[in-house]
Amino acid sequence: MDETKISGTWNTFKCKLRYLKGTLQKANTWMKTKGAEVDDPARIRETLLQLCPHYDQLVDMFGADFNFESSMSNSVWNTNYDQPRFIFSNDDSLNAEFLKSESGSSMDPIDCSDSVIETELNNHQNGIEEPQKPHIDSAKKIVELDYKEALLQLEVEKFQWLKEKELLRMKFEEKKFESAVKLRKLELQQEERIAMYEIKMKYKDK
Repeated sequence: MDETKISGTWNTFKCKLRYLKGTLQKANTWMKTKGAEVDDPARIRETLLQLCPHYDQLVDMFGADFNFESSMSNSVWNTNYDQPRFIFSNDDSLNAEFLKSESGSSMDPIDCSDSVIETELNNHQNGIEEPQKPHIDSAKKIVELDYKEALLQLEVEKFQWLKEKELLRMKFEEKKFESAVKLRKLELQQEERIAMYEIKMKYKDK
């Protein structure tokens, strides 16, 4: 107990370990579901530590694929032993002292049932998820602003395109008018030359 700095009764330790396993399960579940949709490694790391503050240590002990239910169904914690099967110190005198204090403890047994553990885990997770809502709302607002900005940009580009199209149309109409004027001028000049030629030929015959 002195080496591990664990305080409290054996039931307290069992309950605490079950709770820690539950937080690891929550973190693993989040990682396989919602975590797969997050691209930011720093945010993933932050959320894992919020769900399971001792994530690294627990992964080293139980693995990243740890399953809480199967672990608890096969765990020695569910077996009624008169004495714990794990030794926490290399000093037998410390172990004997711990076992003696445990057997003589007058503390009330701690409710460490699955329902209680699940309630604690849900409360813990809810407490983490609630602060994340402002971040989600902020992200939605950013996406909405980006969408509106994109629409505005499209409107500007559309207006510019229509403006250029109108300028091209006006230039085309102007050139068309100029061509028509030149053509009419040539026609008038030709008609004038023909008329002068006819007059000249008429007087020549006389």
